[in-house]
Amino acid sequence: MICSRKTKHNPSPTGLTCPTGLTCPTGLTCPTGLTCPTGLTCPTGLTCPTGLTCPTGQGGQSEKRMTVMDLQIIKSAAGEPEYRPSWDVYFLKLAMLASERATCPRMHCGCVLVNDRHVVSTGYNGSLPGSPHCYTDGCMVVDGHCVRTNHAEINAICQAARHGLQLAGATAYVTNMPCTSCAKALIAAGIRRVVVFSDYHDTLAERFFNEAGVELTRLTMPEQIIHYDLDNFSSAKPFANLDDETDSCCTQ
Repeated sequence: MICSRKTKHNPSPTGLTCPTGLTCPTGLTCPTGLTCPTGLTCPTGLTCPTGLTCPTGQGGQSEKRMTVMDLQIIKSAAGEPEYRPSWDVYFLKLAMLASERATCPRMHCGCVLVNDRHVVSTGYNGSLPGSPHCYTDGCMVVDGHCVRTNHAEINAICQAARHGLQLAGATAYVTNMPCTSCAKALIAAGIRRVVVFSDYHDTLAERFFNEAGVELTRLTMPEQIIHYDLDNFSSAKPFANLDDETDSCCTQ
């Protein structure tokens, strides 16, 4: 590209004017086809005010640069831990954790509803919002069943319904075999698979699951341990000087 002398002080296509009044007569473009937004030096050595130089006389052929990260691949000498759970065990352990919120001493039950390996909702057997808990006011037993609480499966379904979440085709991970009513509710909600690790007395759940074509999977109870080796993780460390006032837990 050769700069030519003009009688008038004409701007370059980028809006930048050579200080001597010599103007680049045509547009200088970047390799991408976009007009260079910064100053380019004309091949005659006359520099535009912002100061980037055209490396050739054939237009704005800018230099392409790439910064490469200092990447290291560091493999663990121990390999993948044996305790890493399968998806089924992982969600069952979440159901076990949910069951710790239960408010009835007769049984703790937890339920996790999962769609495409995504937790949709959780539930545990507990009293209705604002109602007394069995632990404080006693169980209301009718025909051998406590009726003060909703079961975990019902609470999980209600939680999904309140938030407008889809359950069609989902899997229910439950700590116990559902009772007859909960089994029917799961079927009606569109659950297509149920995974449990213990049974429940006086239930027709399996019969209704078979009739509805719902897959029932029985697994052994997962270990009651959460593996988190805080002291030995290289990228994590305990809080320093954590006092009792900040180490509080929910009591509601």
